[in-house]
Amino acid sequence: MAVNKDNNNNNNNNQKLRIVFMGTPVVAAQTLSAMIDANYKPVLVVSQPDRRQGRSMKLTASVVKELALEQEIPVFTPDRLNELSSIDKLREYQADIFIVIAYGQILSNEVLEIPRLGCYNLHYSLLPHLRGAAPIQFSLLNGDKKTGVSLIKMNEYMDQGAVVGQASYKIDEGINFFDLQQGLCPLGATLLIESLAKINQLKPVKQNHQHASYSRRVTKKDSQINWQRSAKEIYRQWQAFSPQPGIYTFYENKRIFFKQVKLVAGAYEEGKVDEVGKIVATNDGFKVICQKGFLEVLSCQWAGKRENNTLEFLRGLGEQRDKFFSGKFN
Repeated sequence: MAVNKDNNNNNNNNQKLRIVFMGTPVVAAQTLSAMIDANYKPVLVVSQPDRRQGRSMKLTASVVKELALEQEIPVFTPDRLNELSSIDKLREYQADIFIVIAYGQILSNEVLEIPRLGCYNLHYSLLPHLRGAAPIQFSLLNGDKKTGVSLIKMNEYMDQGAVVGQASYKIDEGINFFDLQQGLCPLGATLLIESLAKINQLKPVKQNHQHASYSRRVTKKDSQINWQRSAKEIYRQWQAFSPQPGIYTFYENKRIFFKQVKLVAGAYEEGKVDEVGKIVATNDGFKVICQKGFLEVLSCQWAGKRENNTLEFLRGLGEQRDKFFSGKFN
């Protein structure tokens, strides 16, 4: 009975904390769901406006907005959060705290000053390492052995606020973006919920800006293969952009995505520029000569077509020899 009584008291305390939640993609929605389960239901959810997506260009709500509507939480989706009308709207909710996770807009000082206890951001790296828009992808591109999550009290500079909590996460060999994101998300949710329970006792620690590194916003070109790089670098690229969109190259000006790849044991001599990008048939499919090493391709997909295995791909190329993927990097 004592346990139930304590839980009830915690629930009552949680309900008294007026939270405005800001977020847009899946990681934010998963954390919002965990907050609701822990009885930290926001009084307002702020997300990006509906966007046109897919081949049909259908107007689609963010996953955070969809979850909020399911939970009957008021939703606000301004084009510009920092304009006066949006700020007035936020003030109406008399929030104690703003929680921001991958929202997609930078908060002005006027917005940061609204909540009584401040604004907190959950970031998917061990700050000050990998500030910026794509820390998970760049952890994989860099070949980091560990990453983690950081909860910071926000200031006017992106990802430079004082840290109030962190948790580390080991990056397993061969893990891809989706798997790493799925590992970090519950870790971040736990850190956030535990911090909310002791919000008045948090002790912010300033970041060491001299140790800062950055992750820029990724573009479609970042997933294009440059065969002048080593097989290990290209494999890390596959990790960072899998399962979607995968990494891609060109064969006779046609785009082809590599959905599953692996490194081939053994080194390949550097410097044979005329060999780079060459397709080498194996018993199971093919491997590709990189500037250093081989990359074995397990499954691939022509743009706009279904995914197929590498034996199907080779049959489609016919019997011609000395087949190459384009060495041109656009």
